[in-house]
Amino acid sequence: MLRPFDERNRQGDGVRLLKGLHVLLAQLNPKLRDVEKNIETAEGVLAHSAGTDLAIFPELFLGGYTTSGVEELALDLEGPEVGEMSRLARENDTAVIFGLHELVSDGVANSAVCLDRRGNLAGTYQKPTSSTKSAGRSSRGMNS
Repeated sequence: MLRPFDERNRQGDGVRLLKGLHVLLAQLNPKLRDVEKNIETAEGVLAHSAGTDLAIFPELFLGGYTTSGVEELALDLEGPEVGEMSRLARENDTAVIFGLHELVSDGVANSAVCLDRRGNLAGTYQKPTSSTKSAGRSSRGMNS
């Protein structure tokens, strides 16, 4: 649930309206093929953005924007890298959306991940563009 709420705006059905929403659009140039450095960058951005309700990081942020050699950048949503982003969301009480090269059953997808302010996975979105084949595996949403 997002904050802040104004109790005076409480509706009869129990739904509360937001009084305001603080969104951070992090227009960054992530370091290509350096997931650890990009997580450190996200940590710094979030640490200096107290009171932010939602932070949005770029497409393919964790691995840096590239559509070549994506197999080596593919991350599992249950892996330690997404776990670190989850920790950052939780510690900063901020919902976070970020892009990554997601490891999927038939290859790699260009995905956006949404974590709630408690660090829980709220959803993912795979970019719906045509697939390309690489070493018998699909790379969805990786067309340049």
